[in-house]
Amino acid sequence: MTIEEILSIGIVGAGISLLIQFIKNKFGANENVVKLVTLVFCLVSGSIYYFLSDTAFFTAVLGILGAATVIWSYMLKGSTLFVPKSKAVASKK
Repeated sequence: MTIEEILSIGIVGAGISLLIQFIKNKFGANENVVKLVTLVFCLVSGSIYYFLSDTAFFTAVLGILGAATVIWSYMLKGSTLFVPKSKAVASKK
């Protein structure tokens, strides 16, 4: 298993996690329903990953998502770059 495969599995897992959290918050599902939905989403996304992992499109998408994650977490998160100047000045005071 290469580092690209490990990173791509993490990105796919993060997407599933966000989708499950959205469903949990939106519909207020109980714990057993969430477990069942998680199992189904993992099986479906694992199957899709298996068939698409060798395509150039999938590799490009995962590369872009991985780069965006790195840039966001190391450079933009917590910065005032995208905050209007009035809010940025107020938060510094």
